[in-house]
Amino acid sequence: MAWQYKLLPFTNFATVEEFEETLNGFGADGWEVISVTQSGNKAQVIMKRPNESVPGAPVNVEPPTLNKTTAAVEDDVGCDPGQWEGGTVQMAFQWRRDGVEITDQATSFTYRVKSADSGRALTCACTATNDVGSTTAISNACTVAQVITEGSGAAGGAGR
Repeated sequence: MAWQYKLLPFTNFATVEEFEETLNGFGADGWEVISVTQSGNKAQVIMKRPNESVPGAPVNVEPPTLNKTTAAVEDDVGCDPGQWEGGTVQMAFQWRRDGVEITDQATSFTYRVKSADSGRALTCACTATNDVGSTTAISNACTVAQVITEGSGAAGGAGR
């Protein structure tokens, strides 16, 4: 794909729209202006050839999957990020317990199940980022076996 990203001087123009109109007026040698973003006295210009599609943030085409659907405390659970389109992407992982981010260094593609996960559902949020943006997809769930401790009332027979 022949995309061009340029940083051009933004002078003698009152607005980004006026700058964009001027660029389009020149035709930029067959290039079409997609966006202009002003930053101080510079403008970032994104242009494409007329027959090319506009790139976007990554698209998840095959969802992330965990290597286990059930686990116990101290097990390692792995996350495959799935398949993504959108050029070269960088992946980031964030593990969740019952849909809430786990804040204790849970940002690797593997996660060691902790006692706090007992009886909960774990998922992994996979975020793919390219030059245009980011997209997040959530994995299937892994249910962690409930840890039953003596005296918790969760097990045992009827009282007398």
